[in-house]
Amino acid sequence: MTDSNLLKSIIAYKGMTLKECAEAIGMPVSTFSSKVNNNTEFKPSEISALQTLLELDAKEIQRIFIYSLK
Repeated sequence: MTDSNLLKSIIAYKGMTLKECAEAIGMPVSTFSSKVNNNTEFKPSEISALQTLLELDAKEIQRIFIYSLK
């Protein structure tokens, strides 16, 4: 399970929209929205892409995606 509010706030803090974020990691916006809203889970490769894009540290990754990594 993803902490949607935290992920959305970090994306906004970085000056991006959900659409821009999805496009930057090569994912359709509808798929990204579904994952952000916990309808489907992020894959480890997608989490890694977001980590790079948003410059997230290990603690932030754990707080956002703790259940997705199990």
